[in-house]
Amino acid sequence: MSAAEDFDDAIAQALERGQRHDEALNLVKDLTNQLAQSVAKQTGGAVEIVLVNEEDAQTAIHKFNDAMTELAAHSGARRRRLGGDSEDRQSRQFVLARSKQDPTASRILWEVEIDHDGFPVTVRGPEEGHAVSCWTDDDLRERFVAAAGSGLVGRKIAALKTP
Repeated sequence: MSAAEDFDDAIAQALERGQRHDEALNLVKDLTNQLAQSVAKQTGGAVEIVLVNEEDAQTAIHKFNDAMTELAAHSGARRRRLGGDSEDRQSRQFVLARSKQDPTASRILWEVEIDHDGFPVTVRGPEEGHAVSCWTDDDLRERFVAAAGSGLVGRKIAALKTP
């Protein structure tokens, strides 16, 4: 095989991996939007759910020391291992709940890390130290539903609902 053919194969594989990553990210966004609709319905629109990258999550909760401690627990060791590469920001996302009444009040519900090849998608949390790697769309949907049903998530949402 020539170098040109090797490059053709390498680029074709890279494009395929990029597409699989984008498909997984779009599924995470879709599930987050469905969760947001449910939370808005349950809270009368008082709490919104958004998907943010690590940098935006840090900015959103910077004003709350306890929330920063929570973020550090979820991401401190991983950030040191992965580094600050901007590409990692697309792979690592946080499902964040925030109050519509107080835009500075927000809580991280769980972290989502998308493999550069798309799957597995790893969901960390909502409980500290709890991580599940999802290998299919159905696995990921089930994990989002299970995480949303956590008592910890319920307490965080309830705290944001009350002024």
